[in-house]
Amino acid sequence: DNSPNLPPWGTIANIEPSRFDAATAYMTVDLHQMADFDPYIYRTNDYGESWTRINDGIPPSPHSFVHVVREDHTRPGMLYAGTDNSVYFSLDDGASWHPLRINMPPAPVYWLTTQERFDDLVIGTYGRGFYILDDVSPLRTLDEAVANGTPHLFPIRDAYRWVTRQGIKAERSHVTGRNPRYGANFNVYVPEGSSTQGRAVVIDAAGDTVRTLSTRLESGVNRFYWDLRHEPTRRARIRTAPPGLPWVPLGPDGWRPLRTWDLDLNAGQLGPKAVPGTYRIVLTVGEESLEGSFEVLKDPDSDGTMDDIRTQVAMSLEIRDEINDVVDMINQLEWSRKQMEDLDEMLASDPTASDVLRESAALQEAAIAVESALFDIYLTGAREDAFRNPMKLYGRLSALAQDVGHWGADFSPTVPQREVHQVLRERLDAAREAFRLLYDDQANALNEELRRRKLPTIIS
Repeated sequence: DNSPNLPPWGTIANIEPSRFDAATAYMTVDLHQMADFDPYIYRTNDYGESWTRINDGIPPSPHSFVHVVREDHTRPGMLYAGTDNSVYFSLDDGASWHPLRINMPPAPVYWLTTQERFDDLVIGTYGRGFYILDDVSPLRTLDEAVANGTPHLFPIRDAYRWVTRQGIKAERSHVTGRNPRYGANFNVYVPEGSSTQGRAVVIDAAGDTVRTLSTRLESGVNRFYWDLRHEPTRRARIRTAPPGLPWVPLGPDGWRPLRTWDLDLNAGQLGPKAVPGTYRIVLTVGEESLEGSFEVLKDPDSDGTMDDIRTQVAMSLEIRDEINDVVDMINQLEWSRKQMEDLDEMLASDPTASDVLRESAALQEAAIAVESALFDIYLTGAREDAFRNPMKLYGRLSALAQDVGHWGADFSPTVPQREVHQVLRERLDAAREAFRLLYDDQANALNEELRRRKLPTIIS
């Protein structure tokens, strides 16, 4: 036994040969059965002729004894250690250690390994399952980032554009896991004592902005994600109760969401997934601008071609923009209707306002007719709404968007999908014309009367 100062009866928990230097190995010794709970990690650089104890930074406690030590597969001298309740890592060949448990429960860590393709740290515990820390690559250059003392964007791991697969689990299992978050992860270091709002812009190979993200950055290493999607559709805000249903409440800010339960259409309002290719991110942190590039990779199990994907995404973006047009019209109509309701209430007791109230009532009726082509104005938010009235443009475009790109495979839009899209575009053109006429004609007439009375005009 060449280990210095090692008490007797220690159990050699594991020995880790270095993959970079044949003369180097690491060893953990467990003495907790001798009532010694201190960490014992050793390193040799001379084929075991001598050993040096390396456990500074692992605080002594009843759970500090070490079960396993592992070396990183990429950076020499980067080590991981599992104690009886935590995980630690070292960037200086064990000279100092730092905690890495994050949100993992305190549990005895008996096994560690790194998944070399994705740089994930896989942790096996005794009695608490196993855990995966996705993408530990930022840790490899953490010391360099800290030494610079400025915000730092770490190299970005390529992201797979997986095709979503849906299924039903028929068996029961006590082993239940959770997939990592979908998309590209970005890791940024913020110097100690700093916190700020970060703004990230994702740009494609053509120089076009695909997505703008905002994230809160605290001191230390931060991670945020892009779900590989373009900007989502804008959201409709309903500011009036359905006709004949005044009991439907608005939210504290004076509006309620347009909720359609029919086909779980929220998927139809997500942005389309980006085409595989090269992307870059421009991240603004305070006064600093940081840039990085990465690849979005096609699902290797997908049978769709790149041309299929480009065609699918192009149509999905057209539909998204058409949904935005519908949402913009709904939001303007809702503001106008709300203003007219307020106007009616304000002038209700004015005996000279009969002409204005008559114009307002006519305009409200016309606005409801235009809006009825855009969405089911009788929606209350209850799931049963789906069985009472047919979907209109908003719901039908959302359903088509979902069908074309959100949960489907990587194939070009089908002939029926294209035909349905053409029908909906014609309906949208008709709705746009009705919307224009409403504001160019009837709304202007009411606004002229309001100006004459020196009252606020209706949004037009």
